Amino acid sequence: MKIQRRLLSLFTSKNVLNLSNKLNKKCMGIFSNQAVFYTTDNTASGSPRHIVLTEEVLNALGRDEATIKALKVIEFDCNVLYEEGEQIPTKLNLENWKELLEQGYMKRKKYLRYLAVKEFKHESGKEKKKRLGEKKRAKNIENREKFVAQNPSGIANYGFSFNTIFLKILDSTMHKWYHSKVVQEMMFSNPIVFDMSYDQYMQKSEIMNLAEQMAEMWTLNRSHVWPSPVTFCNVSPDSEFSKFLLKTNPRINDLDYPVEISSKHYLDLYPKNQVVYLTPDSRQELQYFNHDDVYIVGGIVDKTIQEPLSYAKAKKEGLRTARFPLEKYLPWGSGSKALALNHIMSILLELKYHKDWTKAFEIIPRRKLKNQEEIEDYMRREEARNRMLKKQKNKSYFRK
Repeated sequence: MKIQRRLLSLFTSKNVLNLSNKLNKKCMGIFSNQAVFYTTDNTASGSPRHIVLTEEVLNALGRDEATIKALKVIEFDCNVLYEEGEQIPTKLNLENWKELLEQGYMKRKKYLRYLAVKEFKHESGKEKKKRLGEKKRAKNIENREKFVAQNPSGIANYGFSFNTIFLKILDSTMHKWYHSKVVQEMMFSNPIVFDMSYDQYMQKSEIMNLAEQMAEMWTLNRSHVWPSPVTFCNVSPDSEFSKFLLKTNPRINDLDYPVEISSKHYLDLYPKNQVVYLTPDSRQELQYFNHDDVYIVGGIVDKTIQEPLSYAKAKKEGLRTARFPLEKYLPWGSGSKALALNHIMSILLELKYHKDWTKAFEIIPRRKLKNQEEIEDYMRREEARNRMLKKQKNKSYFRK
């Protein structure tokens, strides 16, 4: 079915229907193991290509025969999918071409759909922002004109969109103030450490998700009443995580940015007796936030990983481990107890500030907890179990 659809879009092209192109020979090439490419310009025949392989991409990715063939296959697939009505972005950057080179046909199709949706959201967001800005400016002009018409004497009016005695606080000023709070804590508090040594266990999409969680974690941390210093350990400068992290936060490598990024192991930076590795597979529950301890969080997005990697690593290194007492304070559902890294950071910050697990766990999404019916069913089963245990205890007492 896929071959028929690709042939249909191939046959409908004016370039292919031209008899001088030796259609039979090209069709035979499609069914063979060799790739066939169309090097004529479709623009002249009235059928422009949607995605065009540029000289810039060829120079950047290499001009060896295998790479050129693979890139031309990608270009051909993109244009065929576009003719079939699939979601395809209007342009591809160099990183997109690199990603497509490493994928098969189905993954490539899924990735192109993702890029198209992302591009559409970006463009629609820009248009929406532009419309809102124009609407706001028009409303401000209308308010000023109305005020001038109602106050011909020209007396100053204090209020929104008018005169004010307060200075405008710029975003850059707020960023500096947030960062100053973290810098102050760096002088007196132990950091929350993220172990970033799990790249080899994750797919590229999971590493990208990890970088996004780290960006959100940092935003939550610096805006908290009592922020905490943050350290990234075992970070390779050439790793995929470093590239994605730099995309989400371009200033993170600046000298004045209050985040420590190190390629060293955490045991080379902190005493072993102070290190506590937080992992959901630990048998020991964390009782309270100890300011003398250095808490390590495994930097991993385990959507497809079922193995207790962080727990195994901590036990191998002879470290203390701990887990959050989720079942003790929450009606936890049947899902995994692994939390997003930004949620873990929020829980630690709230626990440090409020010293209350109930308050700290308010950040956990409701979807991870049992609903009311599951809670009632659980309570009924517990009551039945307690009655059964009581009967067995009474029987054993009378037998004596």
